[in-house]
Amino acid sequence: MSVYQQFIEDKVKQGVAPGFVGTVFDRNGVVWSGAAGHHTVPGSEAAPEGKKMSTETVHWMASASKISISIIVLALLDKGLVSGWSLDDLDNHEKLIKVLPEFKVGSGSLVSKIIEGYGPVGADGKREMKLRDAKSEVTLRHLLTHSAGMAYYTWGAFMLIVFAPCMTTKWNHPHMVEYYQPSEGEAHGILAFVSGRIADFEVPRVREAGEEHCYQPVTDWLGQFATRASGKNLPTLFRELILTPLGLTESEMAIQNSKIIKAGKDISGFHVRGPGGDQGPDFINIPLPVYQCATDDPPEGQAHFASAAIYTTVPTYSNFLRACLNHDSKLLSEKAWKLGEEDPWNGKVAMPYPYYKTGRPDLTYDIDEFAPSTATGKGYCVSLLQQNLATAPTKSGRPAGSYAWAGLGNSYYFVDPITGIGSLISTQVLPFADPKLMQLKDEWEQLVYQQQAKK
Repeated sequence: MSVYQQFIEDKVKQGVAPGFVGTVFDRNGVVWSGAAGHHTVPGSEAAPEGKKMSTETVHWMASASKISISIIVLALLDKGLVSGWSLDDLDNHEKLIKVLPEFKVGSGSLVSKIIEGYGPVGADGKREMKLRDAKSEVTLRHLLTHSAGMAYYTWGAFMLIVFAPCMTTKWNHPHMVEYYQPSEGEAHGILAFVSGRIADFEVPRVREAGEEHCYQPVTDWLGQFATRASGKNLPTLFRELILTPLGLTESEMAIQNSKIIKAGKDISGFHVRGPGGDQGPDFINIPLPVYQCATDDPPEGQAHFASAAIYTTVPTYSNFLRACLNHDSKLLSEKAWKLGEEDPWNGKVAMPYPYYKTGRPDLTYDIDEFAPSTATGKGYCVSLLQQNLATAPTKSGRPAGSYAWAGLGNSYYFVDPITGIGSLISTQVLPFADPKLMQLKDEWEQLVYQQQAKK
């Protein structure tokens, strides 16, 4: 048994997760691929004996999909597929608002305003939002680097209702907690990942653009930019700019799970820890309803959920990540790849610490650093590829210039164009940033680099 297989087998036995799929790859191909445990734990009505995890099990990549949306947007500019646009327009606010007029200063859209707090409950049953017009001009660079001034919604507002008391929540700004999960009165918004409504993408900003990086719902706006600017729907762009160039089909990787289901693929279930919580090894199968549009063209007012788009197997997604590692010219030019792998702000945009800070310590996990750094300061930034880019070596062994990100179901990957290796390890455990799995992520990276050093 390989050291990688032994690692995931041991972690299943230790109760870290019910199952894993992992891959390690280099510039030439797959170094290792394997699976362990279950993707549907025994005891469910649908599968009393459970279902074994395999390398053919389809996972929801969730936010690990974001890099694909960045590549679509950059490819449209890089290849001249949008009239009048090029990579030189990343900082052009006037061009952006012709495509996304919601971001025009004074447009009246919530994304053009900054929320500074809340007043009493009004006649509409909601707490009054204290809003002011933003002064800063949002650009594509802001959207691609999560520095447009918004803050992500809380997954917890939905999950707490559905899965309590097994579920925990997370958010990264108290004003957005109040927006979705008010202390009194009715909520101002519905989660777009549940509703699929474009109107629910419009949330108030919490700061001026360019002041600070904050993980935020910009990827859905990038999806809107791509579709409005090109005149093509997101599945078509995904096929033309990613799948076809890489020789893949929608039966292998798709932004609609209906196409995966139609292909007869086995899709993993989701799990939360049982009553024992962090101390218990048992897991409970749960549903996770995510808005899905069965057609390429969404109904009026709806959109494909770009922030967490892709369903695929771990080996297939690793092939896509290996194309990123190799700067595949079928996806982007070398100029565009280099733009995507550098600090886009030259250190001028502040990075938060902690990376996430919970407003409810009894309900959520904090993330101090996604990838702990050897630097005395913050050793990371967010690149145009929406990646956590290491600007100093990580404690897990990755060099500066490598990048990584993750998906809600505790899927973690890294791409290291310096050393020429990468990896993806995935389970479908919720909530995100489970402490045991965050530790596993770092241990896994250490193992990959140890093995690489032996070659």
